[in-house]
Amino acid sequence: MASIINAATSGGLISTADTSGILQLQTASTTAVTVDASQNVGIGTSSPTRKLSIAGTSTALMDFTPSSFTKYTVGSESNGFVVYDEAASAYRLVINSSGNVGIGISSPGTKLTVNTASANTAIADFADSAGIGLFAETSSGIPIFGSRGGSQDLRIKAGQNLQLYANSAERARIDSSGNLLVGGTSQSGTANRTAVFSANKFGLSVIDTTAQAAGVGGALNLGGNYRSAGDAQAFARVSAVKQNSTDTDYGYGMAFSVTPNGGTFTEAGRIDSSGNLLVGTTSFTSGTTVSNGIFGGNFRSVRSNATIPASSTATVMTLSSSVTGVYIVNANFGATGNAIYGGMLIVVANAGSFRIVTNGGGSSSALSMSGANVQITNALGSPLDAVASAIFIGN
Repeated sequence: MASIINAATSGGLISTADTSGILQLQTASTTAVTVDASQNVGIGTSSPTRKLSIAGTSTALMDFTPSSFTKYTVGSESNGFVVYDEAASAYRLVINSSGNVGIGISSPGTKLTVNTASANTAIADFADSAGIGLFAETSSGIPIFGSRGGSQDLRIKAGQNLQLYANSAERARIDSSGNLLVGGTSQSGTANRTAVFSANKFGLSVIDTTAQAAGVGGALNLGGNYRSAGDAQAFARVSAVKQNSTDTDYGYGMAFSVTPNGGTFTEAGRIDSSGNLLVGTTSFTSGTTVSNGIFGGNFRSVRSNATIPASSTATVMTLSSSVTGVYIVNANFGATGNAIYGGMLIVVANAGSFRIVTNGGGSSSALSMSGANVQITNALGSPLDAVASAIFIGN
């Protein structure tokens, strides 16, 4: 029973009273609002269980319609508990029967699903003037975490290891000691600050993206503290170098640079693409047939090969015509794989002129000079393979 106030379709306002402590408001004899003895209010239900209970056949919704702002509908419907923007015809918030929360989407498939209407839209801000938060990137829509502006730091804190996953697998981590591991999860032996694990020779590449030119190439700088104040900087550099500026030329070398006191990086040595070790210079100028050697300052070591035709004289090595000093030339020659003859020259070089001071050779072969060319005379009736080496000591 209840005390009833009914707006009847005939007879006007009709009221009945009892002592139940329950009040019902009716229209056309159908109860619209019930206030029970505990002052719980029910709309669409005669048995409210909360201070306000709203019931409906398929939906239980409330509208909030301010005169100057957006109208919102809030309540329960087929998608779950919703906050609906009537002006934009869009769901702003949904909590479905699985407990999933959706922002900007009506059917969230995860515990939190956020749908942005456009790229470069903040997904979450953390009440910071710098705009620290989670965003959708401009072109691809890929989520990013960071700042929309300013110069604020970004910190990611892990209680143990910070692990980075891609394609459902761990690809890198910073372990609890601060070591960076790429392609692996642990180190054996003495731990390195950075370790790259790879099944091939492409574990780490340092690539210079400068337009092609002589001298470009990736570099690795090595250094430390240079004074007691603790200022750390690079001391030396190992770098790859393109040997010339010719487009599509694949001649690459490796350069070693040091830093003189008060100076900057200065190249001290290089291994060129032919295997020559150059010290104090960047190019090899001691001969046209050099296959490998050392070239630098007042000391040079060169090596070359040649085939000497039968009963003829041929050049096996060309010496530099721009130096002054002494060459010690040694040659071995014979049938392929069988060096049975040898000889030696001691040659004084003086800016383009050459003088033999010692000549040692066999009866079937002879070493001689023709200008800057070291030549071998083959007195045999078959070709000989020759290998010549020379050491230059300058003043």
